[in-house]
Formats: sequence, structure tokens, C-alpha cells
Amino acid sequence: AQPTRTTELWDHVHFTPGPELVADAVGATPIVVADGSLYLLQPNHPTAERLVANAPTFVALPPQPPRYLDRARAFAVGNALVLVGSTFEESKMVPMARLFDGAGWSDVVAPTDDVVSCAGAVSRDRALVITYAVVDEKIRTSARLFDVAKRSWSVAAPPSSPTTSCFVAEEGDGKATLFATVAIPDHGSATTATPLELRDGAHGPEVRWHEAKRLDEDALLPVLAHRFDGGWSVMALFRVDEPRDAWRYHAADFRREMFQPPRHAAYARPVAIDSTHLLFTGGYQPSGDEDRDRRHPTRVADATLLTFPDKLTALAPMGLPRTDHFAALLPDGRVVVGGGMTTVSKPNVHGVVGTTAAVLAPLGLLAALILAYWRTRPAWWALVLAVAAGALVDFAIFAYLAASAIHG
Repeated sequence: AQPTRTTELWDHVHFTPGPELVADAVGATPIVVADGSLYLLQPNHPTAERLVANAPTFVALPPQPPRYLDRARAFAVGNALVLVGSTFEESKMVPMARLFDGAGWSDVVAPTDDVVSCAGAVSRDRALVITYAVVDEKIRTSARLFDVAKRSWSVAAPPSSPTTSCFVAEEGDGKATLFATVAIPDHGSATTATPLELRDGAHGPEVRWHEAKRLDEDALLPVLAHRFDGGWSVMALFRVDEPRDAWRYHAADFRREMFQPPRHAAYARPVAIDSTHLLFTGGYQPSGDEDRDRRHPTRVADATLLTFPDKLTALAPMGLPRTDHFAALLPDGRVVVGGGMTTVSKPNVHGVVGTTAAVLAPLGLLAALILAYWRTRPAWWALVLAVAAGALVDFAIFAYLAASAIHG
């Protein structure tokens, strides 16, 4: 497997080649769609790039500051692009916001030693950041608001249950839903959804939390949460290495519709098309042999469209098999899929070289003998020269084919 900078565009019928990336994009690459453009913001790489829709092409943005940023989440707040995560400050992990204002980047460190769990925009100028710390072997969860315009942090009311893994689903108008894996006393862990609102208080904006709703008895990994008009949100929950559960829910009354993801959904990239459709691209196809899948997983180019609640439709595949890629819905309704790791089929080097040598060596020797007999019948040294020349020709062809097999 190797990284690829290729992209593909899905027009709801086929995948067609898209513009090439400026740099590799492998793994959880934070994506922001704002102002009609798509931004790829890699928190631990200086490269950030923008997809210009009317070109279309990817254009490199000014390089990011060289500071490590863990668990980074990207979103647009006001006129700025914001990356929020944890960074090292005097040998400690602390929350930090990284802003891009169209001209350059700036980093703003929060005055706390907590570690970022998740973050998301909750208004036009503020982001909510959930953090945690381990105190006396217990998890303490905190919350802070980041004011983009003032580039300042303030303390906010935390969620009721401690969490180290969460996802903020932005809803607009000062509203959002926090999906979180929380500790339940005497019951282990569970996944919950907690609506929240940003309201004006006596000393500035305040976070008001509503009652949490338990959604699953297991601690799962939220990989997708997207809000659509009409009150429906699409949510996908996965174990680390296999599809487990996915659903959409209605924020007003927590109605849910469950579904089983497609078989290739392990490490696939789901993207919500609208409140009733979810597109899965790439991933690994299980063979039924767990040991083989663990040692030699089969990377696929499959694409599957889910129509809620339970209709799975196999689509025309992508041009390349992919895992660890990105997928995003563009403002014009198309989906861009790109980057990640792909499998490149190469010839069997030993087979090509061995077969070539077996065929060319006798032919070369025969040609040398005929040449020697035809040109210099009485001279034994000419025969030796001709054989040597034939061997050199064989070796040159052999080396060329071997190099071609290795590199291509």
C-alpha cells in the first residue's frame, strides 16, 4: 500500500477523476466546507489547501505553524477557519486554537492543563471546547468557550457526565448536540446525546445543557454527525476496526432509525448526502477469515449508498481502492473523495526475471554461435567474443526488465 494524492468526484451516478492534492492526506484530515470552497487542514503538517470549485484545483494555503496539535477538529467560525486540539506547552498537553483569517495563521493557547476531547462551533463567533483531566484516578470534564473575534477563552458550564471521547454536532442559531462516550456508575460506559444552547447571561454568553439521552449501552466511536433541515441528524457509530451501529435521530424527540452499515464499512469514509442518504466509500472487505483479514486486509474501491432506514445500493466503484481517505459533500451537491492509502498491483518480480532469463539466455547463446560461424569460421577467439557479446546483450535486456518490474 502507498499514499495517493488523487481525488475523485461523485455526481450521484459515477466517480470521475478530480484535481490532484498538493500533499498527502492520510488519516483523519480535518475538513471545512465554507464560502463555496473545501479546505483540508492537516494539524501536524505545514500544508493546508483549498479546493477552488470553479477551477477545479487544489491551492496551497500559507504554511501552518510547526506546533503539534492532537485530536484536532476543524470548523468555520465567522470569517475564520479554526482548528482546535491539544498541544505541548512546557511539557504539558493544553488546549489550543489555531486560526486562519485568509492571510495567515495564529495560535492561541488556553489557560488550562486539560486535554481536548472535542470541539465545535456553537454560534457565528464562538466555539465550544470540551476538555478533561484525570484527578485522583477520576475523570473531570470541563468546558470552555473560544471567542474568535477577541481571540480569548472563557470558562463554560460542563456537561453532566465525564467524557474523554465526544463529538459536537453543530445545528446553528446557538444550538448543538454533544455525542459522548460517558462513564455510567456500576454499568461501565455508554453513548449519550445531550442538546445544548448558547444564551446571553449576566456576564456574557453561557452554555445551557439539556437532559442527556442514553443511546447505546456500549462505548462506541462517533465518526460522523451531521445536522440537516427538518430536525433530522445523521450519526454513525463504529468500533475501531469494524462497523457496529449507525442511525439517524430527530433532536426534538430523539426518535431513531437504526441500520446496519455495508460489509466494507470498516475504515470506510461515510458522508451524509442529506437526511435520508449516507454514502460509504472504500474500506476493507472481510473475507470471512479473521486471521487472513488481520494479516492481509483487502482494500476495496466499493461505494454503497444507504437510503434510510435499511436500503443498501451498490454503486459503480471508485477508480482506486482506498482507506484512510477523506470524503466530503461539496456545496454543488457532488462528493469529493481523495487521498488516503491505496493498493498498487505490481508484477511478480521474481517470476518476470526468471522467465525472461530462461527464454533469452538460450536465444542469445544460439545467436552468438550462428554469428561466430558465419563471420569467422576458423578463428576460435571470434567465437569467444561472439558468445561474450551475446551474454552482454542478454544481461542488458535482463536488467531493463528487472528494473521495470520493480518500479512499475
